[in-house]
Amino acid sequence: MTLDIEPCPLSMLLKCRICGNEANNRPHTAAEMMFGTREEFDYLECGECGTVQIVEIPELRPYYPENYYSFEAGSKNGMRAAIGRSIAKAYVRAGKVGPLGQVAALFPIVVRRLRFLDLELGYLDMGLGLASVLRLGIGPDCRILDVGCGDGKLLNVLAELGYTSLLGADAFIETDRILPGGVMILNRNLDQVDGEFDVIMFHHSFEHLTDPAGTLLNVREKLAFDGRCLVRIPVTSYAWEKYGVDWVGLDPPRHLHLFTERSFRALAERAGFEVDSVFYDSTSFQFCGSEQYKLGIPLTANRPAGTIFSKRQIRRWAGDARRLNSEGRGDQAAFVLRPK
Repeated sequence: MTLDIEPCPLSMLLKCRICGNEANNRPHTAAEMMFGTREEFDYLECGECGTVQIVEIPELRPYYPENYYSFEAGSKNGMRAAIGRSIAKAYVRAGKVGPLGQVAALFPIVVRRLRFLDLELGYLDMGLGLASVLRLGIGPDCRILDVGCGDGKLLNVLAELGYTSLLGADAFIETDRILPGGVMILNRNLDQVDGEFDVIMFHHSFEHLTDPAGTLLNVREKLAFDGRCLVRIPVTSYAWEKYGVDWVGLDPPRHLHLFTERSFRALAERAGFEVDSVFYDSTSFQFCGSEQYKLGIPLTANRPAGTIFSKRQIRRWAGDARRLNSEGRGDQAAFVLRPK
């Protein structure tokens, strides 16, 4: 005798790892498209907090090959990077490491010629998260740990700016190494790093972690009394609603947990932090990358976005990104956390 049993939907079998909710969770299937393997992975979108999370965490090391973008050696070069470095160095020397609106006092001609967010994200930030670090207002002797630092491009830039107490950690690099500027990068996880720090930061590495709640508890233990944690992550907002599993920020299977602003705030508060500030720093990449995936073109297909989409379209998407950032609906955000 056989039993005629209706199979249970995936969303009824699993609960959210972040808030524990089991009701109205939505399943999704997404393909790996950075390298174009098209291997499929199941994700679950929580019906309560909105966090999108991979259902089964695979063995991750094979998904970080030598040509993974954060392992690529070299520094940011070119005219935009040179302008960014010049602005940042003058900014730090002048002691203007507070809100970036003060750039106007130092560079009035530049600011008149460039839209403010283009200056901040396109020039000063250099795509590394430098703008969010300078927003912290920290001095050059601040003890900084960059978790998931890759090849250490940001640490190299900070060393150039005069920061003297820098350390990197990344579990997926092959071995410990010392950068040309003298900064040490360790092949290890956060819980294997010793010491106390004034700033612990995650620049698009937090979403790669298997235990985000445990990581924040670990961060709290390693922070100095008045220390801060900077977490820059993709967030599920407009781009996720528009593109779904084609959203370039989903990046299966490397991105394990993708938070809403609300769900990340709740996670941080449960770990003993308060959210000091939130800064949205998404770019046109949320559109051109996602549209590229919709066309079935992998990110590493050696076809720059400028050869797939018109410059006018990319400029339009850049304007859309600025607007979404101002509305708190961009697909990337920087959270500054303080221990309670």
